[in-house]
Amino acid sequence: MSDALQPPSRSITYLTTAKTAARKIDALLNLSRPMKAVQALDAREFHALIQTAGLDQSIELIELASGEQIQALIDFDGWNRDRLEHKRFADWMMILLGCPDESLHRWFAKLDLEPIIVWMREHAQVFLWEEDRDLLDCVDAPVLTSPDGTYAIMVPDDGEPADIVRMLLDRAYAYDLDYGRRLLEAARWELSAQMEEEGYRFRNARLEDLGFVGLDDAAAVYARIDLPAWAAAQRRKLDAGGELVPTPVGDITALDLETRWYEVGPAGTQASVTRGALELIRKQSGSLPDAAARGIVAQYGALLQRVSVADGGSPNHISHLRKAAEQADARIELGLAFLTGEDPEKAARALLTVPVRDLHRAGHAIPTRLAYQARTMLERGNMSLTDEPMSLLSAQEVDLFEGLLSDRPLRSVQEAAPFRTMREVEAASLVLADLAFFELWFMGRLRWTRAELIELLFNIEKNRTPVELLGFRSLLATVLVAESIELGAGLRPVTPAEATAWLDSLVASGKPDETVFNQAVAVLSRRMPEESKMEAVVERIALRVATFVTEQILSNTDNTNLGVLLQGFVLKS
Repeated sequence: MSDALQPPSRSITYLTTAKTAARKIDALLNLSRPMKAVQALDAREFHALIQTAGLDQSIELIELASGEQIQALIDFDGWNRDRLEHKRFADWMMILLGCPDESLHRWFAKLDLEPIIVWMREHAQVFLWEEDRDLLDCVDAPVLTSPDGTYAIMVPDDGEPADIVRMLLDRAYAYDLDYGRRLLEAARWELSAQMEEEGYRFRNARLEDLGFVGLDDAAAVYARIDLPAWAAAQRRKLDAGGELVPTPVGDITALDLETRWYEVGPAGTQASVTRGALELIRKQSGSLPDAAARGIVAQYGALLQRVSVADGGSPNHISHLRKAAEQADARIELGLAFLTGEDPEKAARALLTVPVRDLHRAGHAIPTRLAYQARTMLERGNMSLTDEPMSLLSAQEVDLFEGLLSDRPLRSVQEAAPFRTMREVEAASLVLADLAFFELWFMGRLRWTRAELIELLFNIEKNRTPVELLGFRSLLATVLVAESIELGAGLRPVTPAEATAWLDSLVASGKPDETVFNQAVAVLSRRMPEESKMEAVVERIALRVATFVTEQILSNTDNTNLGVLLQGFVLKS
């Protein structure tokens, strides 16, 4: 077999399973000069192989790695934003210190000292035996002696950190006496904060050389965009037609996830504007410059890395990239659908001519507007009558609100599902509109106050309905009962006998669902000004109440769910 191992152009595409990654590792190790082949791997692909195959399958691969590749592993895995991640760093130290001398000595020559020193200062204290003997005699903790007998190293316990410190000292001194002393002197005198900052700066410089960006640059994928102005300008360009001028991109190496996106479209099986647009582009590839397709791939890859970092992920982590891909796919899909009206040809032109990052920003901006509306409604305080902020909402409505109030707005917090289509956005908008209508109708038209409702609900002499059963629909159903049996308007509970009489009248009508709907329309309309143009909202709310009454009350022949109405004892006149 030739040693000239050519990395495939779609490397991570072939690393979709641990089994395929393990086979590639075996192929590398079986070459006549395996070290040369392993050290020729790009740092990102080397890291991806280990992630996918697993550490138990990668030890021999790691032993052949260069110092630069091992430093890249620590750069990728050993940090959490701008802080050293001590547990993960310790895990890597255990693995590396267990490797043969030949490997470890090769790495010591290239590894940054700063992270090692920061970790040591967290888990050990370094003293000089000659100068600090009186202090050390008073210490009730394990104390290690450096191999040259000069330094005393105090560790807080005899667990794993102590084992790593012992191994590190033995292996560092075996590598080079001056190296071991330099390590301990730095751990004795250097400031942790300064060393951590210095190590982070070196790490970022290396990551930038590999095409990664820092947190500040990554956050630009969520930068505010003037959605109406941006969409109008882009639509004019798309409608103008003419020769395609692909979006220019820099020299960015494509990742396998990017290639997967270009080849098969976004993850999932549902219909997709993006998938259809990519299919059109592939069909037209004969008439398009190859750079156009590569440009889409490169832009997408750059976007994924930025989304992953901006959301707190570590660079080049496949699991973080996959999560970023799920979110980015949804936002690109939403931005593309909003911009093109789901027209496949326009969508294809947009992917070729509109920066993918701008499509992502648009797809993020749309649910962000909904999130602002949801937050404003909650801040008014009329969505609840208890300490819970949304007690008057249904479980589905609460799920939507909590999703919208996530760090990155979601359509469902329970499913961790992002918005993917304009239909989902419109459905969420209708929910917010309906809840705003409830708030306006109760607090504006009926002029109820939250304080009055609370006073009534928690007054055991007037109300016996548990407050946790009450929501906007049950309150409206209560008003509907009161007005249908001509109890008059106002904040008044109905009695079980009155509610039962109302139910009997519904059954007698022969069409209870239709009767409830018509009664609700009449009640809601009477409370709106004549010039109001809210017929569609009124009918939608009436349908929701009719459905609620059917599901909660009419479906129970023994009327056990009458408690969802605001019920009270017969009030004295």
